[in-house]
Amino acid sequence: MAEVQLVLDSSGRAEVTYQTRWRTSGTMHGFYFEGETAAPDFRGGTAELPNGSRIPLAITAVQPGRWDVVLSGGQAWGPGEATYTFSYRADFGAFGLAEATRAGDGSELVVLNWSPVSWDAPLKHQTLMVTFAPVPAPKSGDLSFEEAAAAVVSLTLEEALAALAEGGIRDAKTILGLYALARRVAR
Repeated sequence: MAEVQLVLDSSGRAEVTYQTRWRTSGTMHGFYFEGETAAPDFRGGTAELPNGSRIPLAITAVQPGRWDVVLSGGQAWGPGEATYTFSYRADFGAFGLAEATRAGDGSELVVLNWSPVSWDAPLKHQTLMVTFAPVPAPKSGDLSFEEAAAAVVSLTLEEALAALAEGGIRDAKTILGLYALARRVAR
């Protein structure tokens, strides 16, 4: 299981939080985290162990693009299930993962070309929650649910697929996932 929260500000800076659940029949210290395109500045984290205790995490670079995420003090746990939660900041704009653009009508849009890391083991599920902070409202004053949903759904499935086919979007999983999320919000 992996739950991922991304908060992206208007200048392309991101705050990313991962919550991952691990199960072992033996003992475990931690895992390797790799695949993040931007340069993460880790903010720490904790692991909730099977006995309910929370242990701080130590996150250290092992090689470029790969980090060791382990229980601090060399501690281990197991057997059972533990939940690791950690976060980092990264400048998505500097790495071309988020950029501002304009629609044909001149309205401002944000292109997000990022997805959570891939794991080397199958996941039962993975959830991504994206928050654009601040998200400009289409008008001032109170918004109806329909107006707010219409502001979120600015791209039709056909437009997303056409942009993907033309090479305008490098990550199909991200754009189709965001489209599905926006459609779910619109209902």
